[in-house]
Amino acid sequence: PPPPTGLEASLTADQPVYTNISNHLVICPPCTTNVPPCELPCRLAGGTNVTATFAFQVTNASADPQVLTFLTGQRFDLQLIDTNGTIVAAWSDHKAIPQFASTVTYAPGQTQDYSIPLVLADRAGNSLSGPYTARAFLTNTGAPAGVEATTPIRVILLLVP
Repeated sequence: PPPPTGLEASLTADQPVYTNISNHLVICPPCTTNVPPCELPCRLAGGTNVTATFAFQVTNASADPQVLTFLTGQRFDLQLIDTNGTIVAAWSDHKAIPQFASTVTYAPGQTQDYSIPLVLADRAGNSLSGPYTARAFLTNTGAPAGVEATTPIRVILLLVP
């Protein structure tokens, strides 16, 4: 059944595993657990970061139109969250967002597709490595709230001499 808001969301990645390539210095924090596998994310100083493409789909599954209010030109965001719950990167990072309010109406049965490319680096530009949760959501204010979806991804750090 559709959620109480009538809007359903899904998120998929173009692949489940990505590879960042390093030919430079790799910085990995020490593992502080005796339970393998230790999955603390490493950071890469230099190298090549890949771009993941996410498909965020929002559908009005109700019989009524859904009107959403946005305070800026941004309609969605996508965040990468590490195993500690820290947001390490977001699609909106370093983007200039137009500052105008608007409303968008989702007709019954209407689907909106967003294709979201994201370079797999943290907010400081360091390459990511490890398991992450991608979380996409609408940035509207007021009701309906909480229109979001998640998907897991893994980033592998490949060391090239």
